[in-house]
Amino acid sequence: MIKLYYSFLEKPSGKDFPDYTYGWVDPKELRQIERLHKNFGFWPLIHLMFRKERAYAIKDNGKIVSFLLIGVNEIKHLGTKVKLKRNEAHLYFTWTLKEHRGNGLAEALRHKVYSLLKDEGRYTFYSFTDYGNKSALRFKEKIKAKKLALYLYIKIGKFEKRIKIKSYEKVILWRNANGFSSNS
Repeated sequence: MIKLYYSFLEKPSGKDFPDYTYGWVDPKELRQIERLHKNFGFWPLIHLMFRKERAYAIKDNGKIVSFLLIGVNEIKHLGTKVKLKRNEAHLYFTWTLKEHRGNGLAEALRHKVYSLLKDEGRYTFYSFTDYGNKSALRFKEKIKAKKLALYLYIKIGKFEKRIKIKSYEKVILWRNANGFSSNS
């Protein structure tokens, strides 16, 4: 596997949409997420919940139409493994049903989650996006996320390597050698 991806620092922005219901996803609702997106099986979602990772969703008449997975313990992404500090969160997957796309729901979901996590004392938000995922990159521009770095990840058999290709100078890095935190 060879992947090129960006790391981002997200800043709170956006607005709520009053016609929808917002809420944490409880274990009974995990099957809805499993049916919404082919990459998620039920047991991996249960595993996330046992690790105290969370999912937040926008619902329309009780049906999940958009969801976001949130890590509060650690970041594990393509060769990156970092324990998160108490003030940090990893926003690592957002998905919206096709018929609800283009209505700003992903942005509204992010806004709501930023607010909820800030209430918990978490105000630094990280995310990653594949280099070729144009719609996700447009979304990151829309929410004014700052690119921290561009990475190349290579895994062939037991060989695994993550290489930082580029750091973005507008962001001052301070966290550690993994290079995805900022003070700006």
